[in-house]
Amino acid sequence: MFKVRKLPIHAGINIAVLNPKDARKLGVNVSDRILIKKEDISRVAVVDFDATGSIIKEGEVGIFHDIEEFSDGERVEILPYSLPESVRYIRKKQRGLELTEYEIKKVVEDVYYDRLLPIEIASYLTAIQAVGMSINEIISLTKAMVEIGKQIEWPKDWIVVDKHSIGGIPNNRTTPIVVPIVAALGLKIPKTSSRAITSPAGTADVIEVLAPVEFDIDEIKEIVSKVNGCMVWGGALDISPVDDKLIRIERSLGLDPEGQVVASVLSKKKAMGSKYVIIDIPYGEHAKVKTLDKAELMAFKFKKVGESLGMKIKAVITNGFQPIGNGVGPVLEIIDLLKILRNERDAPKDLKEKGVELAGKLLELVGRGDYNTARAVLESGKAFEKFKEIIEEQGGSVDRDLYSMLGQYTYDVVSPVDGYVEKIINTYVAQAARLLGAPEYKGVGLYLFKKVGYKVKKGEKLLRIYATSESKLDLVLDYLKSNFPYIIRSRMKFIINEI
Repeated sequence: MFKVRKLPIHAGINIAVLNPKDARKLGVNVSDRILIKKEDISRVAVVDFDATGSIIKEGEVGIFHDIEEFSDGERVEILPYSLPESVRYIRKKQRGLELTEYEIKKVVEDVYYDRLLPIEIASYLTAIQAVGMSINEIISLTKAMVEIGKQIEWPKDWIVVDKHSIGGIPNNRTTPIVVPIVAALGLKIPKTSSRAITSPAGTADVIEVLAPVEFDIDEIKEIVSKVNGCMVWGGALDISPVDDKLIRIERSLGLDPEGQVVASVLSKKKAMGSKYVIIDIPYGEHAKVKTLDKAELMAFKFKKVGESLGMKIKAVITNGFQPIGNGVGPVLEIIDLLKILRNERDAPKDLKEKGVELAGKLLELVGRGDYNTARAVLESGKAFEKFKEIIEEQGGSVDRDLYSMLGQYTYDVVSPVDGYVEKIINTYVAQAARLLGAPEYKGVGLYLFKKVGYKVKKGEKLLRIYATSESKLDLVLDYLKSNFPYIIRSRMKFIINEI
């Protein structure tokens, strides 16, 4: 038996530190796996050594804080642990072969129980990006990710709906428009959203400007039962937890395998108890999905996998050729949204129109209305009242002084020439906002005055930068010198190609 020494380190992986003498007795080396057991509790960990033997004594095991099941001073048993079964299936996928439902389930289980090393998970993700996944594999993956996490059940007479955008477009913040519209009509929409990882803001970052977004499942149920909807962060709910582990490694490697995207989205919708889901797939030169053909193929996969899970899916392909809305960054985006919900005259028309269109499609899916129904709810003020109810039920307020939260260092970028805005490069806009510190600093970002098709004069404002310091402002201005997001031509061009 070994005495536990809890080490105040988080590594994002289960690590156990052994004295070299104990490691030799166990027959294990650095990076081997061991099984740590206490009664009916066991965890797999990766071995590291205290090379000096001065920190971890013989008979002790140092356990990083990532392993929560064991306390300091407890006695545990340690056994060598063989290579997980799923490693064979990862190698099979690397050879381009299709995995069975059982094999995919074993991969998911081994990810969940931390039996796989990060490099083995990376190998799996690289393989499915390189060789792709069949529809049957995506269905098996989605089901396995749902089953291993928590699931929410709602009253059977509730119509539970949801929406999701695959992302990649700055702002594009349609969720806070869709949720109050459909909730005002009596539908239930327990919307969980992500925080930004590589973008300037996720929906959770934006809503957090007005209200808390971290709740447990019982709290979410209570909020939805009172006001028909919520807009919360899904990261702390243990809903499809394997997906969160896979995403961390995907982001570090710059991977985004399509089959995993579909399984990721639909596993969380299924686990949240949603029956009807709208999927927004923006496509464009600087979007995640570059071509219409690829967008249509992804839409087909969403529908097919959703149907296998008993959900009704409508996938809509949308214009992703420029940012949607004017503000990019949490506070700037919530300012846009409140203008739309309050029906103010200077509200961004593109974001308003897209939000209403998506809400209309969701209403069509459940047979409760259409675009005109959604627009009427918005323009009547009912959507704003419902949005206000949801924010207040989450412990927030819509009456915050948002403009005082904006970065105090500003700079207006102007057009270098006369002409027409032909293109706005999404990735440059997003990266500029990230360099400013979004979404961690909620008041920073960019405000776009001109969009594609606008006529501009030399010296006319194109965008405004909001920063927290002169150094951040200078950093972004330097970035924009070589990554200018606006393409301006002397005249509008309508011919795309000649054959």
